[in-house]
Amino acid sequence: MSRLVSTLSLDGDRISADLVVQFHRALSTATAESLADEFARAATEILGDQISQGEVPLSKEELVARVMARVTASAAKVAELEVKGLYVLGSDVNASRSTYRSRYGSSPPPPARSHGSGAITAVRPSSAALPASVLTPPPAPRIRTLWPRAVAHCRPGTPVEELGALLGPPLRDSVASAILHSFVAVDPEAADRLVLFSASNVVRDVLLEVCACFSSAAYRIFASNDIEQRVASELVRAASSVALDGETFPADAVSRYMASESPVRDLATRLAAAIDALDMAHLVQGALSPYCEAFRDDVTTVAGQLRRLVPPDR
Repeated sequence: MSRLVSTLSLDGDRISADLVVQFHRALSTATAESLADEFARAATEILGDQISQGEVPLSKEELVARVMARVTASAAKVAELEVKGLYVLGSDVNASRSTYRSRYGSSPPPPARSHGSGAITAVRPSSAALPASVLTPPPAPRIRTLWPRAVAHCRPGTPVEELGALLGPPLRDSVASAILHSFVAVDPEAADRLVLFSASNVVRDVLLEVCACFSSAAYRIFASNDIEQRVASELVRAASSVALDGETFPADAVSRYMASESPVRDLATRLAAAIDALDMAHLVQGALSPYCEAFRDDVTTVAGQLRRLVPPDR
C-alpha cells in the first residue's frame, strides 16, 4: 500500500515522502490499511521533528530506519517500508529562512529585533538551555467536519430520505474543504490557481469530482458498517443532491472511485490536472490525506448512528 506524507516548516517550505508499505503475508484490508496508516504517521512525525529541529532532510535509508524503529513491534514483524521518493519544495533564493536548511553551531545568532516579515530564525537549541515544552512542536489542530452531529438528534424510524438530506451539508462542506486544502498546497509558481474560479467549467468539474470521491467513500463506510447497500445508496444520493444544489448525481465518477485501489491519489491527480499542474499531484495528495482521514473517522461515527436509526429490515 502506498502513502504520501507531507509536513510544513514554519516559514512555508514543505517536505514530502512517497511511501510504500509491503506486507510479508496476506492481511485483511482493514488491518493492512491500519498498518499503512501507522507507518505514515511515524514518517510524518519524524519529518516534523526534523523540520522543527532545523536538521537537513534525511536520506531515504535514514527515514526507513527511523520509521521502523518508531512503529510497534507487531507492525515491524509483518511489514516493511520502502521510500520511493523525498520531495522538498521551498525557496532556494533565501535559504537562510528555511527551518530545515539552516543550521548553526554551538553559538546561536542573537535574536532579531522584529519578526514583522513573518520569518523565524532557525536555531537548534540544546536540551539544557530550554525546557522540553519549548523543544516539542505543538500538536496539529484537529480537523473538524460537520458529520458527527448531522443526524445525532434524529430518532429511530426517521425516513431515509430525510436522513440523507441531513447529510447533505456535511458532504457539501467536505467538498469545499477538500478543494481548499488541495489548491493551497499547489506551488503558486507552478500553476495559475485562479483558473479554478475564473473558468466555470473547471469549477463544475472539480465539484463533481470531489463529491464523487467522497460519496463513494461514504457509501463504502456505510456498507462496511452493516447498513444495507440499498439504504447506503439512497443516503449518498440524497446527500449529494443537497451538496450539489440538485446537480445530477455523478454516477459514472462514483463508480470509477468505487473501483479504484487509491481513490485519494486518483482524486489528487485529477484536481492537479484541472489547473494544468499535474506535476503537483503529489503535493495535492499530501494536503488531502489528513482531511480524508478525519472524514473517514467522522463518517464512521455517523454510520454507527445510522445503524440505530434505520431498521435493518428496510
